[in-house]
Amino acid sequence: LLSTMRNENSLDLVKMEDGRLQHDWAGELSAADSYLQRNATSYDAYWRKAEALVNLGRPAEAVAPLRVYVKYSHNEDEYPRAAELLKQFESETTKAPGK
Repeated sequence: LLSTMRNENSLDLVKMEDGRLQHDWAGELSAADSYLQRNATSYDAYWRKAEALVNLGRPAEAVAPLRVYVKYSHNEDEYPRAAELLKQFESETTKAPGK
């Protein structure tokens, strides 16, 4: 199926979903990055990028895409979870080391 797809956006969307379903977080991240290069205002892709980064154990890198998603995606299903994660990660980065 993927080899027959001609539209890069559609291909990246399928790869993001496949990465999520297969728990292939690196694949989901790669597809989200590729998609966002062409579609910077497609805010749901920021959640996919953040989700992949969190699952790859890179929460500090997830803060930037979470900020974008939370700012623009109040009506999305993943908004409550994204807002919770953003609050958690931002508070963790402001704590002094050793406390």
